Amino acid sequence: MALECVESHALITRVMELAETIAARPTVTARMIKTLFRQFLSSHLHDFLDNCAAIQAICHSTEDHIEAVSSILEKRTPTYSGR
Repeated sequence: MALECVESHALITRVMELAETIAARPTVTARMIKTLFRQFLSSHLHDFLDNCAAIQAICHSTEDHIEAVSSILEKRTPTYSGR
């Protein structure tokens, strides 16, 4: 969402909405995304893409990923455990 523009009076509201969206995600995934954000500015593109692939593989092996996929197939809200 880095390319989204909002009026100055709506900025805090939008920031809080995005923060709530991120906080509702599985904790392992949120941690990994923050790691990638930190690496982005100091890595070469090839290395960064390798790290993205590795982190994606880690995230796909979590219980929360299975819960996310199951909730989509069952058309329900996911309940994440942080594992």
